[in-house]
Amino acid sequence: MSTVSSPQEQSLASVVIVDYGLGNLRSATRGLERAGADVEITDDPAAFAAAD
Repeated sequence: MSTVSSPQEQSLASVVIVDYGLGNLRSATRGLERAGADVEITDDPAAFAAAD
């Protein structure tokens, strides 16, 4: 599974969305990005551990 990240700008938070194969991840990502978060969608357990 690939990882999707938002463009690097001044972000208020760093958020990792867990891709478990279901759900509308793109909609959740857009909402978080509009709120100022740096968003990453991944299924990599190492990214989960590094998340805030």
